[in-house]
Amino acid sequence: MFSRSPAFGLAIALFVWARPAGADPVAPLELSGARALAQSYYSLPSTPPAFSVEPLRAGIRGEFEVRWQSLIRTGYPRNDEARAVLFLPRAAGKRPAILVLHSWQTQDAQAETHLSRDLAQQGFAVLLLELPYHLNRAPPGSGSGDLMLAGDIQHVILSWRQAVVDARTAVLFLASRPEIEPSHIGLVGVSLGAVLGAVCLGVEPGFRCGVLILGGGNLPLMLKDSLILRSVRRRLIRGGRSQPLEESLKPLDPITFAAAARGKPILMINASHDLVVPRECTEALWHALGRPGIRWLPTGHYGPSLIRRQITDLTAHFLSDAFGETKGPLPPIAAPGIKLGLFVDSRAAVRPTLGLELGHFNHRAWADISLRSNGLSVDVLRELKPAVVAGLSLRREQGNTRVIPIIGFQAAL
Repeated sequence: MFSRSPAFGLAIALFVWARPAGADPVAPLELSGARALAQSYYSLPSTPPAFSVEPLRAGIRGEFEVRWQSLIRTGYPRNDEARAVLFLPRAAGKRPAILVLHSWQTQDAQAETHLSRDLAQQGFAVLLLELPYHLNRAPPGSGSGDLMLAGDIQHVILSWRQAVVDARTAVLFLASRPEIEPSHIGLVGVSLGAVLGAVCLGVEPGFRCGVLILGGGNLPLMLKDSLILRSVRRRLIRGGRSQPLEESLKPLDPITFAAAARGKPILMINASHDLVVPRECTEALWHALGRPGIRWLPTGHYGPSLIRRQITDLTAHFLSDAFGETKGPLPPIAAPGIKLGLFVDSRAAVRPTLGLELGHFNHRAWADISLRSNGLSVDVLRELKPAVVAGLSLRREQGNTRVIPIIGFQAAL
């Protein structure tokens, strides 16, 4: 009867066509090569810039706005003034410090601001850096982050260099503060901030440890497979360049500098069903960094926001351990694996689906409890390509358990 169903025939064709995406190889440079490239792209002058520190808002204790002239100039005056917010803890004495790097095109850095305040409440001095072309640094007429990855490859390289050099300059600022222990400076990056943060861990010796949340490496693959970066890749290809895109991206790729970051305490927190930073990109960075600790959540790129407090507590505990302030096992974290999907079954029925992950067999196979218009079912699924899954749906009908083949599209929050 399946041959009489055009919809299911199309689904079978999709099943045959789909294959798991493979990661293009990107090799870390040896330590001497990584250091030479870092010196070429991300070096600092011998004299640091002048830093301006003012209270952020009247009546708010312990929060300050920090400004300095970026050492990388882009020709946009507003962007070339680096900005950050300093959150100081109430604890006395010299405290460890954390630089926080936010996500791409954030409109308010609200999640990173909450994270920074929470870390300050747990005794860390925290500097939340505004990345190039974001927030207050966005030139007039542009949105937050719109220009960072716009234009041709040379523009992207300059934006990337500015972000990393600003982060390195932030280390100089933090180390100069009387409240901060200069040998205890770490980094926390979120999404784009985690990708940039991984570069910073490789090129800046002052970062002693780091937490990379929803980051990855292998930029050529990320641009090709990421749900939100494919348009950036097309634009870079159209813009023309003097060498292959892969070669142009090498000085920006965290994998290039991973050898210099090995040995530093690093924790990665990532999403198993991430369509923004593909799992292959996360695994590539994880291997390049020497397989540091990693926590996988059964979510997409935005699901971890549902467990902000858990992630903050895990981050604080890890950083305290890295600085030798506390010891003991890291706390567990758990997030709901909420899925939205559209499936076709062997009866040629197309059904929207709301699912909740029950557990996984490996990173490409899992079981969900699913709600469709015809009731509840338990689905055993395997990923064929990102967002394309197939499997069996088990549901009760008239006192019997029916097993129905299904195939379709699914995305996790």
